[in-house]
Amino acid sequence: MPYLRLLTNALVAGAVGAAMLAHVVLLLNPQLPLRPGVVFSIGWRVLASAGGVLTAGFFIASLLRYQATHRSPGWLSLRLLAWMTTLVVGLGGLLAWLNLSAFEASLSADAARRFAVATGALVATAGVLLLIALVHYSFGRHGSRVGGSLYAIAVVAAVTLPLVARGVGEPVPPPVGVARAVAPSVRERPAGRVWLVLLDGASLDYVSPAAAQGRLPQLGRLLDAGASVTLFSIEPREPAPIWASVATGRYPSGSGVASSERYRAGYAHLDLLPRYVFADALRHLRLIRTEPVDRASLRGTPLWSILEASELSAGIAGWPFARHASSDHGFVLDDMPGSTRDPADADRRLRERFEDALVSHDVQLGSVRYAVLSAL
Repeated sequence: MPYLRLLTNALVAGAVGAAMLAHVVLLLNPQLPLRPGVVFSIGWRVLASAGGVLTAGFFIASLLRYQATHRSPGWLSLRLLAWMTTLVVGLGGLLAWLNLSAFEASLSADAARRFAVATGALVATAGVLLLIALVHYSFGRHGSRVGGSLYAIAVVAAVTLPLVARGVGEPVPPPVGVARAVAPSVRERPAGRVWLVLLDGASLDYVSPAAAQGRLPQLGRLLDAGASVTLFSIEPREPAPIWASVATGRYPSGSGVASSERYRAGYAHLDLLPRYVFADALRHLRLIRTEPVDRASLRGTPLWSILEASELSAGIAGWPFARHASSDHGFVLDDMPGSTRDPADADRRLRERFEDALVSHDVQLGSVRYAVLSAL
């Protein structure tokens, strides 16, 4: 019988912990409507994974405590639950703050503000739960009814306040409309060409030392004769959301691309998964399905569409989301130049196609994106 009581308390604490993780998932995906089907789709998956792990951990910890003290708890022990839920709600607040710090650029200003309010609510309720745990520990069972009532109110607040702060969900941005042409004065043909060379993962922390050592002579000459500046990237640091932001001039909340994949969990379509909690395990457990992010996901107008509408000749090669795009004034080469799994080989093939296309097209802007530096 004492083991069942230990399990009951562990189940309650595990369920509260799962609710904290579900809050973070919903806050990271403000486009999700707060409907029963969506909440249920996320809730049972988080409960089955994170909730199960937390329940097992709390049960083992409680079992060790019972073996040491031989004190059997109640079916719903305020002494145990106060400490357990203080821990999970506090960790939920920390997890929310870490994910807000990491993905703030991927959220709209309003969604980030609501995220911050929800995080504050979790931290505040964790403080209340800690106070209840300390008072109950200091004074024993005296006033347990009052303590139990306050505890129940605090737990309900921890579960509901983040949902209230999040709201019912943001409206989905409209799809890409007709590209606006640039001003006629900008269309005057320049004396030379503008080149945009995009390199995945080529931060100055890597490029500058390599150029100084003579391993990247071309980039070294550019650094010596031109100007360079270090830019902060966005999270997650994956090619799709980063180059979508470069192509559209918008953060992920405006470009419509927050990650390289989308995740489907029943009625819930997720753009982002939380960090620091092994959320990728949901894919390995097949609790969620991954879906590719394609050109139809773009919510902002990409660079090549603006140039085409402005009748400016451009050669675009290797950009994510440029596949199936067309140009009457230049050329667009998609980001899949050949059926190969070797990024360096794919880049070399793309470079050859790009150089061949430049022979037959006199473009004002030429841009190519490589996945590896060896393509240079």
